[in-house]
Amino acid sequence: MTEKSKHILVAFDSSHQSQEALKVANNMIQEDDGHITVVQVFENIAITSLDAMTLKELSNYANTESNEMMDLFRQRVAEVEGLDEERISFVTLEGSPKRELVKYAKARNVDLIVMGATGTHAVERILIGSTTSYVVNHAHCNVLVVK
Repeated sequence: MTEKSKHILVAFDSSHQSQEALKVANNMIQEDDGHITVVQVFENIAITSLDAMTLKELSNYANTESNEMMDLFRQRVAEVEGLDEERISFVTLEGSPKRELVKYAKARNVDLIVMGATGTHAVERILIGSTTSYVVNHAHCNVLVVK
């Protein structure tokens, strides 16, 4: 890891490739005093029917969905062996994954983004994922794509 690569962002979507990206980043910080921020971005929750939902019910629904997604996020990260948990932090964001990753990386002055080549959706697995492609082309820092 170069002198400048102290803060690594790992884009995590629970796919096998994002788990591999986390392993690669973890290996990189073993050689230096770097830090990893594991970021998962949840798409905005779409509510298709507001007929019988009060604002409180809508809020409860969103919180339940968010908690379930967070549980899955933590479970998938825990499956990665050998993590140096003292040098890893976790962040969840909501919005467009590709835009939120780029925005977060710049705001936090991340030195390197590590992410899988494709995501969890079938369409994204056909070629390089649209999120990965966007991040590679728009990030302010280097991006390491893991297969």
